[in-house]
Amino acid sequence: MKAIRLKFVAIAAVVTLTLVGGVVAVQWKEIRARYAGYCLRSAADDAARSAAVRTLLTLGEPGADRVCEAILCGPAAVRSAASAEVQNVRADDLVLPMVADRCVATFSSADDAGKNAILDLVPVFLLGDASVAKELVKLALVDGSPDVRETAILLAVRPDVGLAAAVVPLLDNPAAEVRRAAAIALAPPPASGSPAIVTENLFRRLNDPDPDVRALVAAGLKARGLSVTDVAFGRKLGSPVPEDRLELLFELRWAGGAVKDPGPWLQRLAGDAEPAVRAGAARVAVELGVAASAGWVGALADRDPDETVRLVAGFYRGRARDLRTVGYQK
Repeated sequence: MKAIRLKFVAIAAVVTLTLVGGVVAVQWKEIRARYAGYCLRSAADDAARSAAVRTLLTLGEPGADRVCEAILCGPAAVRSAASAEVQNVRADDLVLPMVADRCVATFSSADDAGKNAILDLVPVFLLGDASVAKELVKLALVDGSPDVRETAILLAVRPDVGLAAAVVPLLDNPAAEVRRAAAIALAPPPASGSPAIVTENLFRRLNDPDPDVRALVAAGLKARGLSVTDVAFGRKLGSPVPEDRLELLFELRWAGGAVKDPGPWLQRLAGDAEPAVRAGAARVAVELGVAASAGWVGALADRDPDETVRLVAGFYRGRARDLRTVGYQK
């Protein structure tokens, strides 16, 4: 019985010492991290700052906390040293996702310089934990600072980030510099895969109040294969002024051979918010003999919410049938 009690006491002692040792180890890492953090803040030169950061990166979570704090909120020299050392961390080092996690948690509290410094590390964080790196980009895309959003846009369209779709709303951002960055990222054709925004949805941006945005979108559309005429038509199609869309109808009606196929343009105009434009689209389509228009001209005649549009489309639908009957050849 005594032997059993002695054995139990021995086991309890081992467990206690193990637990105490674990607590001491954790506390010792915290103590070392505090000291290394002090050395980083008080270092007199870049070499000392870099050495302090390297020490912090070996101390697990306590060290990762202070490295993230240095990058987000530290003076320029401290921030630079911390960023440089993080970029040298191996992709399989567990401290990399630790730093990234803490940067996500504290990102919104940093100033613009700190946020941009963290975003500069996204390519490195992608090697450790892509999901955390993408979360940082998402946070930056909705940040209040135009400067931070510009940086985030360039990252979002990277193939290994894959957040181009999240950039599309920024084409309507109040800040012109953000809209310019979004136009640069989205208007040209992507290197691979489908574009995040279809060509037709870019037409409205050809009327942006900022001339640089208009020029960037136009250049992107030309890179997608649109002609100068197509871009001019797209600008009028996407204009918020109804008279511009009516003018486009006139140009399509009298363009002759300058427009190989007016059908797609007329079909887009058939869905216009302005009743006069929809009615005009039906008329021009029939007058030009656009064969593919029968379906949507009939839809306007039967189901358009505006009575005048239904009457006009119905008239031209009947005229199209008459013209086909008279001019039909087997």
